[in-house]
Amino acid sequence: MTGTSPDARASSVPGDRRPITAWGAFLGSQAAIGGNLFVALGLVLVSAQGAGALAFALSGLVFLLVGLSYVELASTFPVAGGGYYFVMRGLGDLAGFVAGAALILDLTIGIALFSAMGASYANTFAPALLGAEASLLSGDIPTLGRFEWFWFAESLALATLLIVINVRGMRERTGLTTAVGAVALVGLTAVVAAGFLRSWDPAALLAALEQQRPTGRSFVYGVSLSIISFVGLQAFALTAAECLRPGRVLPRPAIALILTTLLFAVSLPCLALGALAPSAFGDGQSPLAVLAERIAPSNGVFPGVIAALGCAVLLVSANSFVASLSRLFFSMGQYDGLGEWSRRVHAKTLTPLVGLAAFGLLIAIELAVAFLWPDAMPLDVLANMYAFGAALAYSLVVLSMIRLRFSDPHLPRPYRMPLNLPISAGGRRVHFPLLAVIGLLGAVALLVMVLATHEIGRIAGPGWIIICLCYYFVHRRRRRLSVLGSVPRDWVGEQMRVLASAGEKDLADSYSRAISPGGSGVRT
Repeated sequence: MTGTSPDARASSVPGDRRPITAWGAFLGSQAAIGGNLFVALGLVLVSAQGAGALAFALSGLVFLLVGLSYVELASTFPVAGGGYYFVMRGLGDLAGFVAGAALILDLTIGIALFSAMGASYANTFAPALLGAEASLLSGDIPTLGRFEWFWFAESLALATLLIVINVRGMRERTGLTTAVGAVALVGLTAVVAAGFLRSWDPAALLAALEQQRPTGRSFVYGVSLSIISFVGLQAFALTAAECLRPGRVLPRPAIALILTTLLFAVSLPCLALGALAPSAFGDGQSPLAVLAERIAPSNGVFPGVIAALGCAVLLVSANSFVASLSRLFFSMGQYDGLGEWSRRVHAKTLTPLVGLAAFGLLIAIELAVAFLWPDAMPLDVLANMYAFGAALAYSLVVLSMIRLRFSDPHLPRPYRMPLNLPISAGGRRVHFPLLAVIGLLGAVALLVMVLATHEIGRIAGPGWIIICLCYYFVHRRRRRLSVLGSVPRDWVGEQMRVLASAGEKDLADSYSRAISPGGSGVRT
């Protein structure tokens, strides 16, 4: 059966939107993005060594600028398609599809990575529960090396559970998501506050900077990995698509979340390097639990609480990725990027069963590849592939935001990225976004770093995009649609409908006046 899923109705039917407070929007997105910090710390410090804090700071600056671009676009286009829709509106169908394919890769690997790391945090309790039997939970495979079969089974089970929950149509519980976001915020604050008060030694931090310098390649690899801390900006699009008056509600909490995430992402490596040697994080598993053990070594309660919190936050974050994934491929089907199968929904639950099943299989394949990759840690393999999709999608999103400033300067933008240069282009006044240009250069630089240092990602990432483009070309030719061009669409009419469904009547009226023949703009 085919029909309109809840994912589509979220951007078109007023009754499906709900009032969301600024605090609710902040905590809901915190639950989605907060899991990144439980993943990236150990992986980056193992690579960047004593320069780990600098690695986070550099990628954090890019995240800040990309994040502000996302806020502008999500408040302008409050639809669930997120980065795919933004790029399609600004750069056309083909570029939009490439962004969508990159986001699919990013989200599926994110679900696999977060499931694996969630199992890793849960396994911090394994020695007490299993004792000597813990050694039986892995084995050696000829030519492949060590195979952590129990960890793999846990990760696959968690990812499968999340897919099944979403297939069954169990809607995200706003109260639970908000509660997890609040607890994650409290937990991260507790780690930072207690760590700096009890365990931090500024001399140790300076010694790490001086004595544990990474090679140039290791540092660049660490910078490119640290983007993991800042993935999840699609959450802003979901919030915008689900709430009433997103232009009023979204910008402030979104900016606050960006700044909060950046603060934690810089303070945590500074704390870690002033309390522990980078080698203490081993292979990058459960880094905040390791740090909590250093903060309260004689008290097993605090490390246990942080480990349990890490597991819970990572599962909620992974579940938000599944929700983003289902909305993404449904939106790509609506705009002729994917076939009708991506819009096929279950008769009872109205969830995109076929799409979730297909990408659930992709997640299982990604986990299998990561755990069976010869002489490599699963987390490193997944992270190696993860950064490519994020860097490519973010580059296209920022480029689209800049392009839209020229192609449709009269769009009602409840939030406009700061530091703009007023210029005249084509007889129209355009606010040229200077910070967005810096953000674009930074995102492209991260993409170059990924291609230069990620031995797996530079093959798997472009390979995935090429495979997806082959599908796209065949699909469009079968539909007798332009392969390199875009399908003509009434974007003005759609913008009016979206704003009306979001309760943004004032914005719709101002846009209508601006593009009318007697107004200040021209209908595009």
